[in-house]
Amino acid sequence: MQKNLESVEAAERIYGADSHELCLALEAVTVMLTQTGHYEESNRKLNECLKIRIKLNGYESEKIPSIYYDIGYNYQKMGNHREALKYYTKSAKLKHKNKGRI
Repeated sequence: MQKNLESVEAAERIYGADSHELCLALEAVTVMLTQTGHYEESNRKLNECLKIRIKLNGYESEKIPSIYYDIGYNYQKMGNHREALKYYTKSAKLKHKNKGRI
């Protein structure tokens, strides 16, 4: 986990705060956080990545629906089914909307 956190810091230092590379590093960290039951921290990192991806590519980015899905999954694991459904729905709508463009 420490190596993944170090890679986030390195990506931000080398590529900047709004970079594709930073999102890749953040996504790697969120996998580890989710697998170890740190759902809230995972969602914080996923939201950081979401903001960057929207800034870089808008909602057309193929990664946005996956990020929404992952946030929903974390909420589901925390027992917050209402929030989980909200994010699952966002994911499905964007995936359907972007289907013809991606």
